[in-house]
Amino acid sequence: METVLTKTIISGALTLLLIVSGVWLRKNGEPYKTDIFTIHKLAIVALVVFVVLIYINHLKTFSFNGTGFILFIISDVIFLVAFISGALLSFEKIVSYQLKIVHRLVSWITILFVPVIWLVCH
Repeated sequence: METVLTKTIISGALTLLLIVSGVWLRKNGEPYKTDIFTIHKLAIVALVVFVVLIYINHLKTFSFNGTGFILFIISDVIFLVAFISGALLSFEKIVSYQLKIVHRLVSWITILFVPVIWLVCH
């Protein structure tokens, strides 16, 4: 139980850092300040590594029913879209209003999917 609580606290803290730095970037506008942008990028890299380790552990220990597995796959795709759209936003030539909207939308959907998967799979 302690490892589940620890992993939840770490992933929650990284997600909170990611949200705060993302909102901070949005409020300050373009061009993005390097220090905030670096914090945002480092937080997402740390969160991705941590989530992959949790996913691997979950895949070994849980037997997913049909709904849980489908939600798991959908959340992976949404997380990937958020990650790729965020990476594309870091290139100045590719930045567009629609890409920013997609990134914001899928980022929040990803965050909302976490408790849903948690409830379905546990």
